[in-house]
Amino acid sequence: MKNWWRSLGIGTKLSILIQGMLVVVLFVAHFWVINLFNEGILDEAERRAEISADGVINGMNMLMVTGMITDPENRRLFIKKMGASENVSELRIIRAKQVQDQFGPGLPEEQIRDDMDRRAIESKKPQFELSEERGMLKLRAVVPFIASTYFRGTNCLNCHHVQAGSVNGAASITIDLTGELNNIRHAKNMLILGHILLQILLFFAINWLIQKFMRPLVKLQSTMESMQLSGSMEQFVPIRLEPGEQDEIGKLGLAFNQMSEALSSSERSMKLAASIYQSNADAIMVTDENNLIVDVNPAFTRITGYTLEEVRGKNPRIMQSGKHDQEFYRHMWQAILNEGHWQGEIWDKRKTGEIYVKMAHISILRRSDGSVYRHVAQFSDITEKKQKDELIFWQANYDALTCLPNRRLLNDRLAHALAANKRNRDCGALMFLDLDRFKTLNDTLGHAYGDMLLVEVAWRIKSCVREVDTVARIGGDEFVVLLENLGADIKDATQAAAQIAEKIRASLSSPYQLHDKVHHSSPSIGVSLIHGNGESAEELIKQADMAMYQAKEAGRNAVRFFDPRMQRSVEAIATLESDLRQAIHEGQLQLYYQVQVDRDRRPVGAEALVRWMHPLRGMVPPAQFIPFAEESSLILDIGHWVLDEACRQIAAWSHHERTRQLVLAVNISARQFKQPGFVEQVAAVIRKHGIQPARLKLELTESIALEEIGVITAKMHALRSELGISLSLDDFGTGYSSLSYLKRLPLDQIKIDQGFVRDMTVDSSDAVMVKTIIDMAHNFDLEVIAEGVETAAQLELLEQYGCVVFQGYLFGRPVPAAEFEAHL
Repeated sequence: MKNWWRSLGIGTKLSILIQGMLVVVLFVAHFWVINLFNEGILDEAERRAEISADGVINGMNMLMVTGMITDPENRRLFIKKMGASENVSELRIIRAKQVQDQFGPGLPEEQIRDDMDRRAIESKKPQFELSEERGMLKLRAVVPFIASTYFRGTNCLNCHHVQAGSVNGAASITIDLTGELNNIRHAKNMLILGHILLQILLFFAINWLIQKFMRPLVKLQSTMESMQLSGSMEQFVPIRLEPGEQDEIGKLGLAFNQMSEALSSSERSMKLAASIYQSNADAIMVTDENNLIVDVNPAFTRITGYTLEEVRGKNPRIMQSGKHDQEFYRHMWQAILNEGHWQGEIWDKRKTGEIYVKMAHISILRRSDGSVYRHVAQFSDITEKKQKDELIFWQANYDALTCLPNRRLLNDRLAHALAANKRNRDCGALMFLDLDRFKTLNDTLGHAYGDMLLVEVAWRIKSCVREVDTVARIGGDEFVVLLENLGADIKDATQAAAQIAEKIRASLSSPYQLHDKVHHSSPSIGVSLIHGNGESAEELIKQADMAMYQAKEAGRNAVRFFDPRMQRSVEAIATLESDLRQAIHEGQLQLYYQVQVDRDRRPVGAEALVRWMHPLRGMVPPAQFIPFAEESSLILDIGHWVLDEACRQIAAWSHHERTRQLVLAVNISARQFKQPGFVEQVAAVIRKHGIQPARLKLELTESIALEEIGVITAKMHALRSELGISLSLDDFGTGYSSLSYLKRLPLDQIKIDQGFVRDMTVDSSDAVMVKTIIDMAHNFDLEVIAEGVETAAQLELLEQYGCVVFQGYLFGRPVPAAEFEAHL
């Protein structure tokens, strides 16, 4: 029953309850009305009975007054007439005992018949009885006659010698109420019909009202069922309320709309958060107040390898890598608890055991009372990024070949060292190292051997210094060593730096085993001391560089400390550069010519040599400005001027018999020869002066011929074959040219370096070298010229070896063109 009732809707329950209550009310009202009818009819009948009894008494009094009462027939006739009134079915008079005692028992019908008669007489109160038989309703009333001095207008005591208040008798009247009963039944039927009609009307009215009041609830129910079926409130459509629905139910619907909209918004937010949580590329781990894992997202599994089932209820320390000490975690948790969050890098371990680094952000969710509810850790795997960053940092700050710090990292460390030395008033040192004749190794054996040498040099330098010291490669064969914390005393620091520098020099001077080759090399080391007096990094490197050049000038394989006099030398070089630029533009340069002769001592040519006539300093030796010019771009301007001036001189000589057949040799620097368009530049100068190309000879250094052999050979072919210029290989023997290289070069002449010629009469090895060069040249069908011939002994030995062209002081010094022409 309870389940049946609970399964009914609120509207149905309300309808049943209201209809039931109405039925009960109408039922009670029906019986109440009928009872009123019955009571009214009964009261009316009783009143009529009492009135009839009064009429009987009054009539009996009249009979008594007239004396007719003593005749029984008169009494019967009177009773009969009185009983003949409408609805009276029986009427009789009952004598009480005191009347019987006084006047006799009377008629039989005047005797007490039943208990009702007796009760009325004994109780002195009217007695009523309603009975129904054979469809007829009758009311019998027994009304007592009370003796009194005034009873309905008569003094009973005049005739009856009884006490006042006693009962003389009673009138028994039976009234037929069948008509009233029929009326009641008809009224009852009409009332029932009315009740039924009213019930039907109220049924529809109540149901209409219930439906009207229930409509918002039905909408609410329908909406909630729809949301239940859809399982989501994201597509929630608010309940439409009518303008009049402002009662409690309307307010409920409005509150439901507001609540549902809030829930819908919350659901959308939660779905968005869940979507972000599930699809986030970063791993998310949630732990409880005891730091036990309660949830993780898919990215966590992807990064760590652990599923939720494997880590739920466990402490995240199962993923610790062991690379952090307890102090690290103590500081981390202290920040989390005090500040509510922490961010940083953590090294952890995957399920596979692989160590990785993650960027983590850990925060706390607290309850309203401030206690910890959850810890939320979001992290990403930055192992690859860190490796890339480290690679980028390494590539930006380290030399790829030797794995030493490069110039950038050196400058950074040097800046920190200078700042520390300034604070601590401590001393240090900066060494600048350059490998002697490194270029020769690259040219002869190739860059692979050169790289092997650089790697070995880097290792040897590092083995000579402390772990805290910095060894850097800043380019080519140049290395820098930064020594820190050498003490506060400048003398002690100088001595310590000198010992380390000498250790490095000795180590780098030992032979190198480069695969199948044994190579000998040495360093030139310049040292600049750090005094902690505010020196700049640029100044220190420049000072060490200058000291290194001093070591080279001292014969290489040496250590030199920076001296202030070096700075003056640098300043002098700067002045020299400025003056040289001015000399090029103001025509201070001149060409001198040194004659070249054959075996018969006949002039066959000359070499054009540049000279600088300074307006204040006079003649500046070539050794002072040519090396400097070769290190700067000035050599290009000088070279172009020399080539143009030499061709102008050839053109001038072409008009004189004695100089018409002379071939003028012009030295071409490596930088000038490597310039794009060099061949076109030479051709333009030849066309400008209209000379015969055969009268021009270009002297190339051996180092030019050994670099980029394919490009060099192509240029030489263009100069020789297309323009008709002869080519000479200058200073031959100072490098390490191979026969294969020499065979490929389109040369006309080899020029023996004066260094071999100078000592060939006193040094048998130089003599052997000169003879070998001459023999080799003859084998390749090349002309040989020896420079630096100063003695007859040298000339005689050269002639014996087969040399046919000579140049040197023995035949003439370099002189201006006019003087040169005069000596021919």
